[in-house]
Amino acid sequence: MIEDANLRFLNDVAVTTSKVSSVIDGQKIRNLARSGKPLMLNIYLTQAATSSANQLTVLLVASSGADPGATDYAWAYGGRILVNIPESAMGVTGALLYRGALPEKILYERLALYLLATTALDTPKFKAFLSLGSDVDGEITTESA
Repeated sequence: MIEDANLRFLNDVAVTTSKVSSVIDGQKIRNLARSGKPLMLNIYLTQAATSSANQLTVLLVASSGADPGATDYAWAYGGRILVNIPESAMGVTGALLYRGALPEKILYERLALYLLATTALDTPKFKAFLSLGSDVDGEITTESA
């Protein structure tokens, strides 16, 4: 799997309590979606947690013009929670935490992820990116493209 820097939300980024990821241009997503294959969101743990949290919630946030923020989740997908990652999953560096298709017919121009821990996390880092219809693990690194 080849990562595209234009389709990356997080690249080895620490999350302690909450974080809004980098923004992806919705036009790029729509262009890829024309292939007929689903766009998959991939979330990996690039540095394991040394203590536990109840869970990490990941929401898709969007905005029509400005960069989306934490409060921009109540939109056409009903404030869609993409995944709740349990504490038991955050102990192995390199672990795939989530892979799932993005909702179809994305309406807004700017997309990001909002990550929210139910209790403070100490050291975990995450990588999140889009891939085109892939369910195969690629090599995961923390290098910037």
